Amino acid sequence: MSRAIRLYQGALGRVALLSMDKALAAHAHSQCHVLIRVGGPETSFWVNDTALLINALEPHSYTHPPGDAPWLVLALYIEPTWLSMFDGTLKTSGLRSFFPRNRVAISAELRRQIAKLVERAWFEDDADVEPLVFDIMIGVILRSSRWRELRGTSCELPASGDGRIRRALEVLELTSPDSVDMDLLIRESRLSRSRFFELFRQTLGITPQVYRNALRTNAATAALAHRCTSLKELALDLGFADQAHFTRFLRGHLGITPGEYRRQVRLVQRLLADKLDQYGDRLRHVELADH
Repeated sequence: MSRAIRLYQGALGRVALLSMDKALAAHAHSQCHVLIRVGGPETSFWVNDTALLINALEPHSYTHPPGDAPWLVLALYIEPTWLSMFDGTLKTSGLRSFFPRNRVAISAELRRQIAKLVERAWFEDDADVEPLVFDIMIGVILRSSRWRELRGTSCELPASGDGRIRRALEVLELTSPDSVDMDLLIRESRLSRSRFFELFRQTLGITPQVYRNALRTNAATAALAHRCTSLKELALDLGFADQAHFTRFLRGHLGITPGEYRRQVRLVQRLLADKLDQYGDRLRHVELADH
């Protein structure tokens, strides 16, 4: 069964070191994310010197090769607001057009930084996790995304498209994921049911249910990290029929159970103000060097 070795959560988003041997259902996340295989058998699809890049709200799934040993995966789900602290342009990481391709080669230096983060996670050394994540994201984002091209692009969702779908999204954002009424969204959009689902998918590339599940995943991980209520009570608060339903949902979307998430998560504090300028300078120096 898939299990979490270590989880970090904070303003940066989520970082997970996972041992994966079970499938994940088709799903999406509200953050762009990077998947790096750091252990397990190599395949022609995913080798040690390659990272997988997945845009925000890009639907994807995972099927573990039959008979393969578990894969050790480092997964980074990076919040656009955290990246924008260093450079406002990086808020575009929340757009589906941010990564132009889904794979990138990993340099020897980046591999060393990844190994350092994995080692700290494995041996429960939680010091300086956020700076390490920043270094890894510099190595991936600055050289693998369209952040320079996207300067001046609206980061609102959807950046373009039908205003009726925008209204439905506003209702979704203002409504707790546990109480989203699909019929209410359809009424607010003033569209027929079939036209609403068709236009939503055309605009965002995913169904309303997948979008709602992305919001539910965010709500679930935040609650597990910050609330001490029982898992049964938490499941009901989040709108699940029971704890078993909650467990199936999180295992299908993140690969682990709510109980394991709670046991393994560590909170990462926001960088101090004096670090922001320092890291912003480093980011600008990298951009100048690339030119």
